[in-house]
Amino acid sequence: MTEKPLYFPNLNGLRFIAALMVIVYHLERLKANMGLDGLWGKAAFVSLFGKLGVVLFFVLSGFLITYLLLAEEKRFAKIDLTSFYLRRVLRIWPLYFFIIFLGFFVLPFLNFFSVPGKGVEFIYSDLALKLALFTLVFPNLALATFGAIPF
Repeated sequence: MTEKPLYFPNLNGLRFIAALMVIVYHLERLKANMGLDGLWGKAAFVSLFGKLGVVLFFVLSGFLITYLLLAEEKRFAKIDLTSFYLRRVLRIWPLYFFIIFLGFFVLPFLNFFSVPGKGVEFIYSDLALKLALFTLVFPNLALATFGAIPF
C-alpha cells in the first residue's frame, strides 16, 4: 500500500501572500532604480514587503521540512539525509535551470519583457561567465560583478 503524499492545502494562501510581497517589493524597487514613478520611498511598508515575504517563506519552509523529517523519523526510526537532500535537489534544480534558460535565451527576445538599457547586448556580453555563475548557483556573485541582470 502506498502512502498519500503529505500536503497542506491551507498553506497555499500563505505561500501566495509571501510570493506577492516579494514580487511587489522587487517591482517597486526596479521601478525606483529605473527612475519610474512608483511607491518606493512614498509608502514605507513597500520597502518591508520583500523582507517580510522572505521571512514568511522561511517560516513555512522550516515548518514543512521539520514536519517531513519528524514524520520520516517516526515511520522509519531514522532520517535519511542523503535522500532528503536528493529530493530537494530534484524538486528545485529543474525549475532553477529552466528559469536560467528562459532568462538568457527566451525573455530577452520578447518585447514585452524589454528593460531599458538592459537589452540583448547587455545580457550577451560576458555570456559565458554569466551563465557559469548562474549554472554553478552563484547568482549573487553575478549581481556583484555585472550589476542587476534582468529576467
